[in-house]
Amino acid sequence: MARRSRKGRVQSATRESVEPSSGNVFADLRLPDARELDTKVRLAIRINRAIGRLRLSRADVSQRLSLKAPQVTALKAYRLDEFSVEALTRFVREMSRRGSGPSSVTARECAERRAALGGAEPGLRRAYRRRTRRTR
Repeated sequence: MARRSRKGRVQSATRESVEPSSGNVFADLRLPDARELDTKVRLAIRINRAIGRLRLSRADVSQRLSLKAPQVTALKAYRLDEFSVEALTRFVREMSRRGSGPSSVTARECAERRAALGGAEPGLRRAYRRRTRRTR
């Protein structure tokens, strides 16, 4: 039987039970390949974070991962049906390789640039340091 609160709202007499999550939303929804779906999403999250961190364009990602533009779009939108766990794992490895991206700078290049800026004014040096920290 329903009862009314002080403000006149109807409250139900029965309380719904809440089940704790298992940590895998796909398993909680009882989807058939829950473990595989969870793995794919976790890998895609790592890939998309690396893309954002490295500030790569879709063309850069396409070239780096040997994908076509529509596949890059699908990956960024988490439409992962056409990707296997193995392919996504390979993409994570490719995104984590140092020195292979267009925005990557080697330690030697950084040292040479810092040496070249040795006599520069302090404000310019600070701005340069901030910019090179982001590209590492």
